[in-house]
Amino acid sequence: MGGALLGAAGVNLAASLAMLLVLAGATPAGGTPEGRLAYVAAHREAVMAGWSLWIGATLGLLLSFWALARLAAPRRRGLCQLALLFAAVGAALDIAADVLHMTAVPALAEQYAAARSPAEATAVIAAFRAWDAAAVALTGGAGNSLYALAGALITWALLRTPWVPRVLVAWGALVWAGAGFASAALVWWPALLPPAVGGTMALYVSWMTAAGLWLLRAARPSPGRPPRQAGDQVRPSR
Repeated sequence: MGGALLGAAGVNLAASLAMLLVLAGATPAGGTPEGRLAYVAAHREAVMAGWSLWIGATLGLLLSFWALARLAAPRRRGLCQLALLFAAVGAALDIAADVLHMTAVPALAEQYAAARSPAEATAVIAAFRAWDAAAVALTGGAGNSLYALAGALITWALLRTPWVPRVLVAWGALVWAGAGFASAALVWWPALLPPAVGGTMALYVSWMTAAGLWLLRAARPSPGRPPRQAGDQVRPSR
């Protein structure tokens, strides 16, 4: 499980760097619709690769939910299963938004570059606005809200699990509070959305790294004790 959490941290870190270095110009942070379409048309392959990486990050996030659910006390498993359901639905919506960015938006960017009249360009921009709004609603609204709800349930289950360090539980609470704030920012404070998402991703990556390292250390055999098996609960040594 520790390896799964470290893998989730790694792929989400890579996706965050891709957002900063490659995808920013294709997102609302990139400015006007005209500028974003021009950017996508000029960097099509890099943009496609960046969104593919974000699909991997979404799957890594889902994997981390599964690994954290396995940490919970057995009597909290029902709560964790509900959390996994919410996370899976959120991931499906998130991936749907990424697919839109990889298919509809590049096609519109090509149409915009090939437009022969202001009327054609205006029609393409209108279609882009509609697709972009749908993608933002899927990932920034519905997806993030479901992740925040799933994370809150997982965090509560871990809080009621005595062998999980309290600092990791508190860290997780900050992560999912940040995800909830990002969803609220999308509706009420759009200007705060980029720093909210960036801060949440930084918290998530660092949390997964810390939790993964803790699990790897906890699974090491102590002198005179056999290694833990894959299905064993991780409890602190006495």
